[in-house]
Amino acid sequence: MKLEQLNKLLEQVISYFENNPGALKEQGLLRLQGDDEPQFKVLENLSQNPASLLLDEANISLLSKRGTQKLDLHHNILGVLKKAMKDPVKFDTSTFEIIKKITTENFVNPEKIIDELVKNNKIKAAKFLHNLLYLGTLIAKENVVNKMTAENVAVVINPQIGNVTGDFKIGFNPASQQNLEKIISEAIRLESHLTKPFDLKVYSERQKVQDEASSMHSDTESVEHSPKTPPAPKAPAVTAPKKDLETLPQAKLSSEKLNKLKTVKEMPSSAILKHKKTQ
Repeated sequence: MKLEQLNKLLEQVISYFENNPGALKEQGLLRLQGDDEPQFKVLENLSQNPASLLLDEANISLLSKRGTQKLDLHHNILGVLKKAMKDPVKFDTSTFEIIKKITTENFVNPEKIIDELVKNNKIKAAKFLHNLLYLGTLIAKENVVNKMTAENVAVVINPQIGNVTGDFKIGFNPASQQNLEKIISEAIRLESHLTKPFDLKVYSERQKVQDEASSMHSDTESVEHSPKTPPAPKAPAVTAPKKDLETLPQAKLSSEKLNKLKTVKEMPSSAILKHKKTQ
């Protein structure tokens, strides 16, 4: 099945559980297989007629009963999806390399894989991975009743991603399982955008914010590492010339008094005293 058809099928499965929230409380949801026969028939219908939908009346009828026997519709709907994901999708090399990062041990934020897919215009792959994880969060939210914790959901989803990518090692990689569990549990705890269906606008806005933050960080670094301009040299202090007594405007002395002052200044101290007494 092509990725576009797989995305269409996944959207139908999500729509069914969104409109039937009580079905999410079914124990063993996603883990139990359901009935193979009707699932294969519906999958064949979808493959032969691309215009048909999983939730068409004829397909729902096949999945809900066999003759007079009532079947587990919830499990059968998920069974069709899991069977569809058994066939590898031919991802291009760059897309596969991004998805494969989910197997990285101690990966700080596995959710960034979807951001990277969107950034590289791998929209179909991003939509598939997001919606598969969103379906996982829907189921894990009801784990108290359905017994499907984030860990249990990751155990089931992990091999499906391995099947779709054609890299079956992913399905047996404990690191990827732990990363998937982390994504689902964190999405539920934080009520992140992974608790809603794929929306390209949300990812585009996230990318815009990330780019702006990265640009600001780069600008800050460039300022910090730029050579500092040395301070301008200080101008030498200008000292006003001392003015002689004669040039002071407030000291308007006559030439006669100036001569007397000069005479006194040149006299010895003993003579100055005699001069004062004679005055």
